[in-house]
Amino acid sequence: MLTDASQDNTLAQAARVAAAAAAAIEPKAQNPRRFRFPPEQTSAEAEEVAGAEGAAEAEVNATIRGCKGAEVSKPASMFHSSLYGGSTTPMGVASRLKNFASHWTSVTDDLWVLKTVSEGLRLEFTAEPVQKFLPSEITMSEEMTAICDKQVNELLSKQAINEVMDGSDGFVCSFFCIKKKQAGKFRPIVNLKPLNRFIKYQHFKMENLDSVHFLIREGDWMVKVDLQDAYFTSWRFCVAEGLLADLKVVVELLQALGFIINQEKSIFTPSQVIEYLGLVVSSIDLSFALPTSKAEAVKKMCELALAEGTVSLRTLASIQGNFCWAIPAIPFAQSHYRSLQRFYISNAQRANSEFNTKVRLFPCAQLDLKWWIANIEKCSGKTFFPRDADIEIFSDASLSGWGAACNGVTTRGPWTLSDREKHINELELLGGLFAIQAFGANSSNVAISIFLNNPTAVSYVNKCGGTRSRALTATAKTMMDWCEMHNISLEAVHLAGELNVVANRESRAEADASDWRLSPSAFIEIRKVWDMNTDLFTAPWNAQLSKFVSWKPQPGAMAVNTFSVSWDRVKGYAFPPFSLISRPTVVSGATGTRLRYPSPNVTIGEPRNVGTRHTSPITPIRCAQAGRLKTLRSSYSQQGFSEPAIELLLEGGRANTNAAYESAWNSWCDLCVLRDKNPLSSNVNSISDYLAHLQTTCKSYSLINIHWSMLSVTLQPIDECPIGQPLLIIKLLKGCHNRNQPNPKYR
Repeated sequence: MLTDASQDNTLAQAARVAAAAAAAIEPKAQNPRRFRFPPEQTSAEAEEVAGAEGAAEAEVNATIRGCKGAEVSKPASMFHSSLYGGSTTPMGVASRLKNFASHWTSVTDDLWVLKTVSEGLRLEFTAEPVQKFLPSEITMSEEMTAICDKQVNELLSKQAINEVMDGSDGFVCSFFCIKKKQAGKFRPIVNLKPLNRFIKYQHFKMENLDSVHFLIREGDWMVKVDLQDAYFTSWRFCVAEGLLADLKVVVELLQALGFIINQEKSIFTPSQVIEYLGLVVSSIDLSFALPTSKAEAVKKMCELALAEGTVSLRTLASIQGNFCWAIPAIPFAQSHYRSLQRFYISNAQRANSEFNTKVRLFPCAQLDLKWWIANIEKCSGKTFFPRDADIEIFSDASLSGWGAACNGVTTRGPWTLSDREKHINELELLGGLFAIQAFGANSSNVAISIFLNNPTAVSYVNKCGGTRSRALTATAKTMMDWCEMHNISLEAVHLAGELNVVANRESRAEADASDWRLSPSAFIEIRKVWDMNTDLFTAPWNAQLSKFVSWKPQPGAMAVNTFSVSWDRVKGYAFPPFSLISRPTVVSGATGTRLRYPSPNVTIGEPRNVGTRHTSPITPIRCAQAGRLKTLRSSYSQQGFSEPAIELLLEGGRANTNAAYESAWNSWCDLCVLRDKNPLSSNVNSISDYLAHLQTTCKSYSLINIHWSMLSVTLQPIDECPIGQPLLIIKLLKGCHNRNQPNPKYR
């Protein structure tokens, strides 16, 4: 209600200003700045028109003020086209706003705006401009020369420029024209780049497509009001787009302030799909799309450059500009212009920005052009905002390895010798790539948010590369290509390192002692005897075959946990961990003798009763990893809590806290299984033994504290005393703190 009231007040104030301004210029009948109404009609015709317009306006006002959020039918056009007509006056276009300076005081009290309107903008020079050499003449045809002469005359007639009559040298700049979208129309361009070196730099931002994101809501109706020769009327001016809720008030106000409405480019009939800044904006699905003519023009430009093979830097710059303009409307397009961008930048630097220099396209640049040719027409249409994430992944990297977590499941991996030589920024990005491939391998048509604690990696993911680092751009390109293949929408989010606890710990975990593999030369000899196509117990860094099954989610793995998948039609190779081999009942029961001693051309059958009659040391751990919340649910149920209360209790912890506790629970279960103890049992001896084990394995005090907290909220109390309160446990924790005191963060 406050928003609606504020809008009503703004509209009313704008209406009063426009009315006052119109009244002030009423006597001047020839002045085109007045809002022109339709010609007089008979009483019957006037009554009919007034009734129709009044009903339409009442309907729109009711929609704006009283039915916010309700479904809206398309409103009728409330205004006749003659309202926005009008011919230009003898008054020059240039600096015409100064003639309306008194009206500007009704809409703003900004001294800079009022001074600029009334007196114009004064350039702030850092030094007196000096021109040692005149710019070289631009080569153009006789037809283009005539067009430029015509444009100069038009600028003179609009008083946008004046002829120098005092004989001074001035500062000479080159002049040319570019073609507008309208047939036969051209835009004059004065190259003031040499003069800009003597002018004080002031940052300013023009309205662009990014502004549209936050102006349009789903289902909105839009109109477009274009200002004719607006650049010449003043230095720069941004129209308050929020006032478009009442088109009539806006047009009256703009005309009263001295602007000229361009009727040809304006669209006065409300629509949900409208072209703005060259792109088609839709409020139906909140998306950008390319106009068909523009898509065909860019495609033709790429085909021509690809066919020629050798193109000028000017042509490459034009193609790059069109790509940058089209990227907001085409999914994954940003990752398919980086190679061409780097090719252009490197050649422009070597040629000292001589745009007529011709270069031969490299294969990487040709690949970008081919992608645009194949996709620019069929892939047009991209939503403003990323979708709500279906999958959230937390990733981190250290100099020793990478780690990730997703929905309580963790994974990690070491770096190869070549990876360890890379910069930490590249390792962070590479770790993010592995995390996405590990947890998103079986997903498609979903949105993924990946949380990283490295700002550079976040930037390169969201921008699909960059211009500074070739290595980071290549990794980002690989990531986006993989997402494009799976039709995954990806967004990177920065997360402070101290909050990314689980992934940080996984990236710094010690190497697995059971991580061994058979000598590659011996494996080759064995494969000559037995045909094998799947490595059943491995990880990416030690897999003997391209198809493999890993214990935890890993990039490139065809499945996770070999005991949870069917081995039908699989010719498997098994080199399980030694701890698994040491239990013959597990190996023979779960995999069969044919797996340990395969015979030629034998296909491994489906495992018999996996997880029921025959168990492995891995199976209980997996069940425990997935059952911490289930354990809490059972505990709360035994204490007499209702099901709704239990659901709220389970959702009471933060996502990072739950993930940290889940990892600690897995560690506790691992140790209990190795020592033949029940993970659900709670006694002082078992808990103190576990905490001491963590301390002896050089775990930090903060990490031990997390494990202690996890046990406190998960296990049943000891003699009606919570796990965290027994004096012996508290004393043991003090001993851990004294033996391994945390280092100060800053020295």
